[in-house]
Amino acid sequence: MEPAKNKKSSINRVEIIAEDRTKYFGEISSQTEQKYIEPEAEKADLNINVPKNLNSPLTMGKKDIDDYQRRNHQEYKGDIRKLLFAALFFLIIGAAGGGIYYFRDKISINMPKFTKAETKEIKGTILGDERTVTSQINGRITEMNLGKGTPVKQGELLITLENPEYKTELDKAEKELRRTLARNAYTEVTTEEVKAVPVTTKKTVVPASGKKIYSKEILAAEEKFKSDREAYNAGLISKVEYEQSLAEINRAREREKNAPPAVVTETKVVNTKVTGKKSVPVEKEKVLASAEVLTAIKKYKEAYINYESTKIFAVNSGVTTELYVTQGQDVVSGQELFKTVNSSYLHTDVMIPDKELGKAGSGSIVKLTSSVDNKEYEGVIVSTKPIPEKGMNSVRIAVNNKGKNTLISVGSYVNVKVTKKKASQDLIDSLKNIQQESKKDVLTAAKEEADKKVQEIIGEILK
Repeated sequence: MEPAKNKKSSINRVEIIAEDRTKYFGEISSQTEQKYIEPEAEKADLNINVPKNLNSPLTMGKKDIDDYQRRNHQEYKGDIRKLLFAALFFLIIGAAGGGIYYFRDKISINMPKFTKAETKEIKGTILGDERTVTSQINGRITEMNLGKGTPVKQGELLITLENPEYKTELDKAEKELRRTLARNAYTEVTTEEVKAVPVTTKKTVVPASGKKIYSKEILAAEEKFKSDREAYNAGLISKVEYEQSLAEINRAREREKNAPPAVVTETKVVNTKVTGKKSVPVEKEKVLASAEVLTAIKKYKEAYINYESTKIFAVNSGVTTELYVTQGQDVVSGQELFKTVNSSYLHTDVMIPDKELGKAGSGSIVKLTSSVDNKEYEGVIVSTKPIPEKGMNSVRIAVNNKGKNTLISVGSYVNVKVTKKKASQDLIDSLKNIQQESKKDVLTAAKEEADKKVQEIIGEILK
């Protein structure tokens, strides 16, 4: 067995390695001619016991101790050399650093920026929603206001398709909707009221016996005969005219004689219950709930959407990245027309460790350093999705470029730094609205416009 190595010149605790390479620890119990061996400082905390199978006192000869101390001394010198080399290395590094500091104003050196080992740089790529616009109807392209790489604004008319029947159907559906609304806007009701109504009655008058009743006809005939007689006596008319006048008065008297009894008409005012009908307005809610009106509204919306499908608008602002058709080309429903990238809603999707994200969440402000101009811009976290098994979070950050000139664009890179600040609710709502607008498709926009038109017509009829 041999003593363990020690960096000091004297020991009283030893490590014994048996022939089978098993290690034991023991203590020198008797002293040889060498001086008493002092404990080793760094081994003082060891619990040194002699195993039961080695319970006899351990002794070492002078030769063993001399050999061990010689080897120990050689290792001690090796350690001194290592310390000298380390001191020389740090001296050289210090001199180099001092030289750089001294000449810092005289030379230009691009020194790399170092970050803490535990802080990992978070990088993201700026994205924009890519949209492919398709035709909703069959038709021929009559107008085109775009090309590949053309900037477009939301609501801008880009393509017009020709399909005349849709315009005819829309006009017909609008007229029918207006008529249906007007017909259901009023209803007739029966009314009752008491009025002073004139009532006419007839009464038969029988003349008294022997009494003549002179009618207007006889009076007129007698008046004429009297005048004619005077004229005849004066020689102003002939005898024939005189006799005709006499005959006329005799005929009038004969008619009166044979005429039926006279009838007298009397009119009196009587209070009477009168029934009638009048039109009264119907409540708006009831009009719009009518099955007839609902059917007319549905037909109008369908016709409007078909007609609007002949006009292809930009659903959001951005840039045309692909163009698949040309002017004069016939297209069919579902055919792809062009592709755009929305630049009004820029965002980046990044993975952020739990430690870096901390308590930040939806609505928290982040700093985005652009790789284009190395300037710092503002972003807002709009959604987070924890991934517990990886200690990470999938985070979407919207770029706050509203009303700002920025070089951040689709495809550029940014460094992301989470802050403890919170965005205002107005800014959060604004970014959410922009995000929702960017998700609209052509059909959704047409439906919304159809709803607006229906409300305008209803407002005109149901005032």
